[in-house]
Amino acid sequence: MQLEHAVSLEIKPLTNNQITDIVLKDGYFLAKNNEVMSLINTISSFEWDTFSDSWNDLDLDNYMSDRGTYRYRRHAVFTCKKYTKDIIQLHNVPHYQSSKYNALNGDIERWYKPIENKIVGSNTFGLLIDHAMKIFNLCEINHLLDNWLSWYIEVHQFRIIANDNMDGKPTPEGIHKDGVSYIFMLPICKKNIAGGISTIYNNNLTPLSSIDMSVGDLAYIDDSKVYHGVSETKPINKDEESIRDMLVITFKKVN
Repeated sequence: MQLEHAVSLEIKPLTNNQITDIVLKDGYFLAKNNEVMSLINTISSFEWDTFSDSWNDLDLDNYMSDRGTYRYRRHAVFTCKKYTKDIIQLHNVPHYQSSKYNALNGDIERWYKPIENKIVGSNTFGLLIDHAMKIFNLCEINHLLDNWLSWYIEVHQFRIIANDNMDGKPTPEGIHKDGVSYIFMLPICKKNIAGGISTIYNNNLTPLSSIDMSVGDLAYIDDSKVYHGVSETKPINKDEESIRDMLVITFKKVN
């Protein structure tokens, strides 16, 4: 019997302008890795491995008012002049959210170990933050009357663990906004994990879309237009720990 030839379909990655159009229209875009493949393909496997391995050296988050020991993190802060690439790292700056946006851990300065210099200076880090800033700059070009001067950028490395005795909580504050302008998210590693479903809600808290984000998927969020939350995680194999590593970069317009 002669087999028919399989049809090969070329997947064309979305352009930055197409991503921006979706974010402007819907307030968010949850992209599968083949939709923005041009970004990930510019990072070599060695560079990616070095970048992702840095999540093995995060510190326990000791600011959890629920006394949870499921979250580990590092943190870095930058500024960048509007529509430029003049990124400047700020040192010795805490992470702070008001209780309006974080009822669990708000209204306190949270000091975390900084992201390693070799990671901040890596090609992978540079490509990711540059890509996210291009998307959100394009979003803002459409707001010609919006008076702001620069981005205040916070970068978070998160690891959420779970085991047979403890569920993981990627968003322990529940469905929320971050109190910023835009959010960029990228899964780095997922191991032995059940749950961890990301959901976007409108400002009336009606669910709009959910995705079980895989490594290489990307999320672009307009924090003013939508809420977001992630379901709790559990280990599939109860004899082993569950791991969910995420990179989160927030962009806030400041004067």
